[in-house]
Amino acid sequence: MRSECAWGRRIRGLAGAAAIGAFAHLAQAAETCEKRDANGDGQTDEWTYMDNGKKVRMERDRDGDSRVDRWDYYDASAGHFRQARDSNKDGRPDDWRYFEQGRMLILREKDTNFDGKVDERKLTEWALHRATNTYQYLYVWKEVDKDFDGVIDQYRVRGQKHPDPDKTGMPMNGAPKLRAPEDPQVRHSEKSEVERRVENREAWEQVLNDSWESAGER
Repeated sequence: MRSECAWGRRIRGLAGAAAIGAFAHLAQAAETCEKRDANGDGQTDEWTYMDNGKKVRMERDRDGDSRVDRWDYYDASAGHFRQARDSNKDGRPDDWRYFEQGRMLILREKDTNFDGKVDERKLTEWALHRATNTYQYLYVWKEVDKDFDGVIDQYRVRGQKHPDPDKTGMPMNGAPKLRAPEDPQVRHSEKSEVERRVENREAWEQVLNDSWESAGER
């Protein structure tokens, strides 16, 4: 089964080492793989990779075009800590999310011109949006390279009209990160609110799917 999955990865959307860039080091020769037809159309569209019986990642073809377009990564305790998606159907990730503090924090990175470099990055936190009195992902800070020259053209911090320090003009560092950083500007007092409002994995998946395009825009 391992060899069949390896072959499937090669033909489905360049989902191998070269295609997933900074994530490639996770591929291990000793992995085993389980295949699944999630939508029942007779074609494999989901691959779960196991290392010594523990899930380390999943690859999915969500639109049935025979290309992997979503990658999910898991830590030693099977915690979901990283996700990537392919939005332009070229078989390579261009939208990344990194989960920290039980998903209280999400670092999101995007490659909007598909050149393999991050040109948008923002850290979001699960917090109370006071205008609507609802909990959602709100941005803590965000940085944008508008002209794709590797330099930050726009830098914003929520609640600060003039961010200090202001990172405008500093290098963007376009390589995808490996983990979301701890950020001193993030509050930690509302962590229990997440546990009360989102109590199971299925609910978390719905939150993440609903917020994939809009998280942190407020």
